[in-house]
Amino acid sequence: MTAAAVAPVAPPREWFDAPEPNGPEPLTIDRDGRVHGHLALWDACHTGFMNGPLSECVKAKPSRTGYREFHLGQMETAEGDMIPVGKLVYGGSHASLLAGLQEARQHYDRTSSVSAFVRAKDGKHGIYLTGAARSDLSPEGLRDARANPPSGDWRGQNGWLELIGALHVAVPGFQTPVLMADASGNVDALILPGYCDCIEEAPMEDLDLDRSYLRRLRPIQRALTAAALTTKRRKDLPAKSFAIPEDRAYPIHDLAHARNALARSSGKPEEGRVRRAVCRRYPDLCASK
Repeated sequence: MTAAAVAPVAPPREWFDAPEPNGPEPLTIDRDGRVHGHLALWDACHTGFMNGPLSECVKAKPSRTGYREFHLGQMETAEGDMIPVGKLVYGGSHASLLAGLQEARQHYDRTSSVSAFVRAKDGKHGIYLTGAARSDLSPEGLRDARANPPSGDWRGQNGWLELIGALHVAVPGFQTPVLMADASGNVDALILPGYCDCIEEAPMEDLDLDRSYLRRLRPIQRALTAAALTTKRRKDLPAKSFAIPEDRAYPIHDLAHARNALARSSGKPEEGRVRRAVCRRYPDLCASK
């Protein structure tokens, strides 16, 4: 038995165009095969960056391309429309942090199975997915997709991180609506859920890796570290090092953090104030925009 009886081969167009709800929503696969829910919330911190020397609240990034790098396929709706879609996959693992864009895509095609076809969009609360389960998804696949929350894979595109894949995982990098327990610079990839703990906790020279691998890994470690602030160091920064001094929000004490502040404030009420503070401190950065 498969999910075919409740997941149509050509789903209604409205499934893919559904609006974001008024609050955070866990990724859900309904009995009729409809898929909807958040991949990541804007205000959630990536758990892989919350301990050790990279103790910084790193948040998901909106898309500058309308998720063009994720919507690589097409699907026909019940109305006969052909719409761009991306895939939710399960049963595999995240691609390596060091993998290039095409290599990462090939990894998911090679190691994972498709659970659903979805569209991604930037909502008020976070990245919202809507679509339909695969019509021939097995009962075991449906079970695993429902039991494991979604996690994303972002890769560098023209100096910006763009979503290229979404995978069901046991523990997501970003807190999802179900887990509500409560970026920057030149980073080449941001995999959810995070990257190897050994990179966070051990000096590069102490890792049991060959030197060529270390040489490839070091630029990524350096980029990630440049965007991180320990709690102590953040407290030691003077108020003038923040774009919003009274809240000690959006540190701009160096160029990497200034770029990060621009990205994180984009589309928010404080965007204008943050941009003015960054431009006063780094006029060349704003001149290039």
